[in-house]
Amino acid sequence: MKKIKLLVITLITVLLLAGCGNKVAKLSNGSDVLIQFGDTKITRSDLYYSMLESDAGNTVISLASNMIVNLEIETTDEMLAEAQEQIETYKASLTDDWQTALEKLGFETEEQLLEQILTSIKSERLVSKYIDDNLDALIEEYAPLLAKMIFIKYENNDIAGAKQKAAEAINDIKNGEDFKTVAEKYSVSVPMANETLYTRYSSVDYNVLQFLLAVMEPTLSEPIENQNSSGIYIVQVTKTNVEQVKESFIASLNGNQDFIAKVNNYYFTKHSFTIYDIKTFEYITTNYPSYLPTKD
Repeated sequence: MKKIKLLVITLITVLLLAGCGNKVAKLSNGSDVLIQFGDTKITRSDLYYSMLESDAGNTVISLASNMIVNLEIETTDEMLAEAQEQIETYKASLTDDWQTALEKLGFETEEQLLEQILTSIKSERLVSKYIDDNLDALIEEYAPLLAKMIFIKYENNDIAGAKQKAAEAINDIKNGEDFKTVAEKYSVSVPMANETLYTRYSSVDYNVLQFLLAVMEPTLSEPIENQNSSGIYIVQVTKTNVEQVKESFIASLNGNQDFIAKVNNYYFTKHSFTIYDIKTFEYITTNYPSYLPTKD
């Protein structure tokens, strides 16, 4: 009988999590019976603890995030128009009628869907707000710049030959030849010749990174042997001015999950996010540690 009860509770939990959207059950207390099969009764408390087991953390993080974005970001007419446009675009792609589509998404009304889309838009604005408020410090920390690279590999351990190619490549660039054209002649990775944003945290060869961190103005490097001595880099730093790199830098932050985790931590700390349920705390510690407030 106990196994049957657990199975039923699990099924109910899954159905509620998958399809309830913003629906809220109104029950007076934990002993109220939700469902009964013969002598098997499932109470509100049974369901609550089952949901903690299967969903501990997800709902909490979602609810807390929603509250924070609404505290930090005011709804504007522009946001409302953007949310409504998303809904109209979705409607235009439907084969089902609109009410059926809403129910499949887990919503009873269009207003509930609109509210969820608004929350998503506000979440993006929250990241932008953090960037705007901390841009100078972020630029100092990340040291962003734009650069192009050529990598000449030591083929058959021919170091002298690679150095000669590097000298020729640098000479061609100094004589005004297009950087990408030079890369096509010498580099083993032509895409590296495209102008790319690099920061202190970029996944790039250590020796190249040290060069980039020392550069203050656009410049062309001398040959830089890579860290594992398998080839030579030629680096052309194209933009270092804050105004010139700002747009690319902000775009890179918005797409960086580690940075977004940092932003989440900042706002959850600011609003004193506190968890009193041990199971939920353990789940979030394991699966969403970046949301836990940083201790001074």
